[in-house]
Amino acid sequence: NGKLAANDSFSGKIRVDNQLLLIGQFQGHYFYNGFIDDIKIYNKALADSEIYGQYKQQAGNLVMDLALDDEQGIGLIYQDSSIYANNGYHSNVTSTIPYYYFDFSSSRTARLFDGIDDYLYVKSSDSLKIQDAITVQAWVKADLSKMKEVYSIVANKIDDYQLGFAKNGK
Repeated sequence: NGKLAANDSFSGKIRVDNQLLLIGQFQGHYFYNGFIDDIKIYNKALADSEIYGQYKQQAGNLVMDLALDDEQGIGLIYQDSSIYANNGYHSNVTSTIPYYYFDFSSSRTARLFDGIDDYLYVKSSDSLKIQDAITVQAWVKADLSKMKEVYSIVANKIDDYQLGFAKNGK
């Protein structure tokens, strides 16, 4: 809905490495249960008004844009629409992450992660090795009642940066 639900700040250098960016889990734990769509990463910090204004628009600092729509997935690959080709890959080739329509008039869909073993990974790339300022943005609708752990991960790059929330929704 374009409204900020929670935020946090960090000061200092962001660690960089060659680890995968994971969507929906953290090192085999904290699996996400709920819907995820439109994951974007910018290599600068954005203000709330910029995030709202750039929703569904390309920006010069956009380094990853995964619309997890059915039309975007080719097999088990989700195409990044930024210029960097940071594609998302399904972790389990024997199953799929189902999608659901939220707005039939615009064919709006989102992926439903099961909170057990569903996740995507994005291969390491120089464009995701962000050191100074970052914005990780996603449309999410979590099922807090099914969270198995106190914290749930939407996206993370191991020890570099992450987006997640606690059972209280913050």
